[in-house]
Amino acid sequence: MTNLRCQVIGLAGQIGAGKSSIARGLAEALDWKVGSFGEYVRDVATESGFEHTRDNLQAVGEDLIQTLSADEFIHRVVSASGWDGASGLIIEGIRHQHIAEALPQFFRPSAYALVFVSAPRELRELRLKQRDGSSTSEIVRAERHSTELEIATRVRGLADTVFPATADVPAAVSGILRGKRPTSDVVAVRIAGSQPVSGPRGESAKFSFQSRGVSSETPA
Repeated sequence: MTNLRCQVIGLAGQIGAGKSSIARGLAEALDWKVGSFGEYVRDVATESGFEHTRDNLQAVGEDLIQTLSADEFIHRVVSASGWDGASGLIIEGIRHQHIAEALPQFFRPSAYALVFVSAPRELRELRLKQRDGSSTSEIVRAERHSTELEIATRVRGLADTVFPATADVPAAVSGILRGKRPTSDVVAVRIAGSQPVSGPRGESAKFSFQSRGVSSETPA
């Protein structure tokens, strides 16, 4: 079994799933940088003079998707993070299938794993109401947007791990790092060897996370 050092973790999930909080927690635990598609879109919206409403941000994001190649969009997000390749990177807010498909090749030869953060709808709705002041009808409309539907189906289908997150962000961070499943029958976690993932030349591989040279791998 080949042991791949996982240097880049991608995070995807529906709105309100806790991706950004988990990304910050992982970055702090591993001493890694964070790149955020959402932050980059917000920066572009600010430069263009748009208020940060969900409709405006979705429109700006769609425009970037239409005008930039996948590699160029990824490059801009990574550059904004300040990542130089010397340590690992958390890249969060992956919202489109073709971006998710391009990321492993973009970061090669660094090992890459995509984690889909899955949170119960009730929890996501509560977060959005508390964080953004969104109404139930606004949340329903946002969830019906084509991009959100793409996240929930096509992007999720590309994930190496679907991780059921709770309101306890530190527990979610710890679970992802250790490759352990929360009390749930929803998914099978494939990080840290709990199930094999495809490695070089097709042999079985398992990911480990490296922080300051110390592996936080959990044996299978």
